[in-house]
Amino acid sequence: MLKTLLLLAGLALAIPAVGMEYPPAHWGQLVPLGWPDRDPLNGVDVSRLEDEDPKAIKLYGALRAYYDQAPTVSALDSRHLSLPGYLVPLPERDQQATGGHYLLVPYDGACIHQPAPARNQTILIRVADSLDLRAQDIEGPVQVSGELTVEHQKTELAATGYSLHLHDITHYRLRFN
Repeated sequence: MLKTLLLLAGLALAIPAVGMEYPPAHWGQLVPLGWPDRDPLNGVDVSRLEDEDPKAIKLYGALRAYYDQAPTVSALDSRHLSLPGYLVPLPERDQQATGGHYLLVPYDGACIHQPAPARNQTILIRVADSLDLRAQDIEGPVQVSGELTVEHQKTELAATGYSLHLHDITHYRLRFN
């Protein structure tokens, strides 16, 4: 009897609770106060430069380096939360290297258009084998829920500052009052 109770107690701790609350979060909470702390482009208007211009390439490199070192919020480590965003599938080699399946980003088209968002605005999504995601589940804006971890990874598409162990995903709809 005691062994059975201990086993059940262990299972209860290992499995996310049904009906677990995932407090809503917003992207601004992932950015520490005071960041960005400077203009990585030093006031240069890049909209007037061609993509192949050596000056544009140099500025892009400076911006990418700044974004890849963006600070994260350590107080969010191991937090359960819910966050809207867009999923970007990772290339196979990144999936193998990081254990992640997708990147969650705050806006549509991120990681396809350069530069990718700062690492504190890019989350590596790890999907449990028990979740059966289909293509229609990840199209358009989604609301993801799970446990957030402060974790820095580098993928082919972007650097990440957080990972999220996905517990639930739903389509996201903007609500206007």
